Amino acid sequence: MRLFAYASLALLFACTTASTSAEGDPTDPTGGTGGQGGGSGGQGGDAAKPRKVCTRFAAEPSAWAVPDASFNRVNATYGQWLTMDLDGDGKVDLVRANDPDNDGKPYGAAAGKPHWQLFQGGAGGFAEPVQWAVPDSLFNRVNATYGQWLTMDLDGDGKLDLVRANDPDNDGKPYGAAAGKPHWQFFRGEKGGFAKAPTEWAVPDSLFNRVNATYGQWLTMDLDGDGKLDLVRANDPDNDGKPYGAAAGKPHWQFFKGEKSGFAKAPTEWAVPDSLFNRVNATYGQWLTMDLDGDGKLDLVRANDPDNDGKPYGAAAGKPHWQFFKGENGGFAKTPAEWAVPDSLFNRVNATYGQWLTMDLDNDGKVDLVRANDPDNDGNAYGAKSGKPHWQVFKGGDTGFAKAPAEWPVPEASFNRVNATYGQWLTMDLDGDGCVDLVRANDPKNDGKAFSGPSWQRFGAE
Repeated sequence: MRLFAYASLALLFACTTASTSAEGDPTDPTGGTGGQGGGSGGQGGDAAKPRKVCTRFAAEPSAWAVPDASFNRVNATYGQWLTMDLDGDGKVDLVRANDPDNDGKPYGAAAGKPHWQLFQGGAGGFAEPVQWAVPDSLFNRVNATYGQWLTMDLDGDGKLDLVRANDPDNDGKPYGAAAGKPHWQFFRGEKGGFAKAPTEWAVPDSLFNRVNATYGQWLTMDLDGDGKLDLVRANDPDNDGKPYGAAAGKPHWQFFKGEKSGFAKAPTEWAVPDSLFNRVNATYGQWLTMDLDGDGKLDLVRANDPDNDGKPYGAAAGKPHWQFFKGENGGFAKTPAEWAVPDSLFNRVNATYGQWLTMDLDNDGKVDLVRANDPDNDGNAYGAKSGKPHWQVFKGGDTGFAKAPAEWPVPEASFNRVNATYGQWLTMDLDGDGCVDLVRANDPKNDGKAFSGPSWQRFGAE
């Protein structure tokens, strides 16, 4: 499960892998592990199973049972709990790491048996908790706020592992830095928890003190599509603010290919189009690595025109579009193709605060552009004044998004974001039918608490 990532804290809090997409979309490049929440890649289909294509959310919610009323977010803002498929049974679970009765520690820390609470997903809600063992009492978050550790399938065996990059005894460095053997601690996922003892996962140098850099300077992702996670570094620390090779006119990212027990020691060059690309994913969504055309390869997509800041390319000529650098062997295309967008508001691939998002909303296998907030009635969904609240869905095509939107009904006008900034609601496939649902955790009539039951509201996709 790989986790788009969102380098800015606003995006991190709004989304997580992805997290990402999670769980999350297996093509999501960020290493994140949150519930499915508007990842950027289309969902893969099962050839033996017909694809369910959806057109709306249910007008009335069903109740999705949660353990207690404190679960007022689908994903906690700072990672105290997260929705994800932790046990690998194909169902979304609820995982809580921080013990509110011993704040800052996982459950069982005082008794020397640190663990997370795993509420397994089932029909209509989450089950009573079972213990999921964690190695020590530092793991008070499912994913550390600033990337010191992350839950992810690092070795590609289909099970989520726990990966810790920052050595607390040598803060700001990975493990083994002082001995000249930099590595991450890799706690392999097992049946009832993570391995007690870590193995070493080699990293190239002592700069890699995070699994994913806070602001996108590097990222763990499957860049070359071979099914293994790679380590990709965009920003050259010796020429800060530029990619590698910028001074020589050969801009590229460092690509450390994933191997059996670590990343390659020596990087290969992954060509990027120009010297603006100093991040794998831009902090505020100006560009993003994603599979936009659905061919299974990651592309580089740039929305904001630096020569007309705040607008997409072609805005002045009345032909708004994004630059689409198709993924190739060894890099991205040097010359962009145009990917049509509906209007000149789309200056980000994903809006910073969730006003719009690229995702396969209808589950037809193509990435759509979904806009929730009506700029002519800011703070409300489209159609609020007429009593027909909806989102605009610009369906994905071969060379761009549809010019005219279709309406995607939403339950009420307050759904002015695809994913709420602080996790009050999220678009995710909670019941596993292939289509994303709209899941609301926070009861606006009892702010700070889940809905009665306790439960979340699930507006199932139809």
